[in-house]
Amino acid sequence: MRVIDVSASSKELAIEKGLQMLGTTLENVDIVVLEKGSMLKKAKVEITYFENEQEKLEFQMLKEEKEKNKQKENNVVFNEIEKEEIIERTELTDEETQVINKLVDFVKHICEIMEIECDIKGKVLNNSIYVIIDGEKTGKLIGYHGTTLHSLQVLLNAVVKKNFDYNKKVFIDIEGYKERRKETVEAFAKKMAMKVLKEKRNLKLEPMNSYERKIIHTILQATEHISTHSEGEEPNRYLVIEYIK
Repeated sequence: MRVIDVSASSKELAIEKGLQMLGTTLENVDIVVLEKGSMLKKAKVEITYFENEQEKLEFQMLKEEKEKNKQKENNVVFNEIEKEEIIERTELTDEETQVINKLVDFVKHICEIMEIECDIKGKVLNNSIYVIIDGEKTGKLIGYHGTTLHSLQVLLNAVVKKNFDYNKKVFIDIEGYKERRKETVEAFAKKMAMKVLKEKRNLKLEPMNSYERKIIHTILQATEHISTHSEGEEPNRYLVIEYIK
């Protein structure tokens, strides 16, 4: 087995150069990109050449074991939050029924204006009112990173405040978007926190809504050497992942 580092103006050229130096093809090597390269910096790759299938097999087994161990180490860094059990209450109060009917009619009107065909239901989940939308072409109601969905939820709460003496927040979900987005934001938070821990410096994230900031606060709250706080004013309020010695 032979290992070489090769630099060139691009990753592709570095790989091609390395293969020529080794006199082999892609099937007989393992490639790790050390530097992606840029206008001011060359790309750099590490190429491991296998002289036989046994060397290749042993290398791959060792690599897979290292990846598993690395994943285990990453998992213990973060506070894994248990998923909240969702309980639907079917026996509703008169007030809850009135609020749900109002919100469902309101959302139906919006969907008709936007020419979106969908099924709209109101439910009480974990003692909170949810308006749930299912159907095709609902992406317009979600928007980029859920911005339209968030705005619609703010609008629904304004409708409730204007028409009812109901002091709880109401929620809206479209095609299970919130759960999918939650998983995406959690994965992003872990990746950024690992970067902060590695580089030992603070990191400012892009502006995001309060729901997503809360997700990151929660998932990182018990992580050693990590603290989070929000800065800026809405709608450009953003979160900072801070390195603590």
